[in-house]
Amino acid sequence: MESERLDKTTARSESLLVLSAGRSSALLWKDLWRFRELLAFLAWRDVLLRYKQAAFGIGWALLRPVLTMLVFTLIFRRVVEVEASSVPYPLFALCGMLVWQFFSGCVADAAQSLVSNTSLVTKVFFPRLILPASTTLVNLLDFAVTLALFAGLWLFYGTPSLGPLWALPGVLLWMLGLALGVGFWLSSATVRYRDVKFLVPFGLQLGLYASPIGYPISALPEKFRFWAYLNPLSGLVEGFRWCFFGSSPADAHGVWLSLGVSVFLLLSGFVFFRKMEDSFADII
Repeated sequence: MESERLDKTTARSESLLVLSAGRSSALLWKDLWRFRELLAFLAWRDVLLRYKQAAFGIGWALLRPVLTMLVFTLIFRRVVEVEASSVPYPLFALCGMLVWQFFSGCVADAAQSLVSNTSLVTKVFFPRLILPASTTLVNLLDFAVTLALFAGLWLFYGTPSLGPLWALPGVLLWMLGLALGVGFWLSSATVRYRDVKFLVPFGLQLGLYASPIGYPISALPEKFRFWAYLNPLSGLVEGFRWCFFGSSPADAHGVWLSLGVSVFLLLSGFVFFRKMEDSFADII
């Protein structure tokens, strides 16, 4: 009788179903692929919210780079008389704006991605890095619109000689990796220190002029170029211009330095995000 009761207890314990929320993968791409449908849904939701009830709609993605290009043309081309080699200056400036608009949009959106989705973070399990990663998809739409404008301006100026476009996919991956790395850092920091949301717009304002968007690095004195390339956007922008125009960077070693800084930001940002991830729901 006793043995029969033990057998029933054992059977019940063996049939017990344990539900677990799971753990995030140690690899970024695994989580992005596993939760790809959620990633796409969040990106589409943000696109709808961004342009909802906007009179110009997605036209705002064109208006910002065009106005900035005109300001740069007035300041750097007319006043400071910056030369952009054989490339028409508006085309030169817009190429830099391709990178800057994507990067600044990702940084601004990623910094607020966790705190603006508090209900999701505190009530539903999913890899939290999906939230800052989804901002890159949203800003890729703006990037595609600006790229179409760039192509139209290219044709307007008589299609300057092409550079090595075969390298463009690698430069695009660099751009995505840099945006993700900085986004991981800022989204994690914003959860703990809300002051970050005030620092990000100020930092982006400075970054626009600290990066070679409206001027080439070759316009800087040689002794300052090393410090300029510590800004990862410097090498990235030169990489884009090299792909489209074939213009050689001011310093090839400097481009590798910018690439190294970008890889460091991506890896360290991912590690820092993972370290903070378990505490997001408690302190947000």
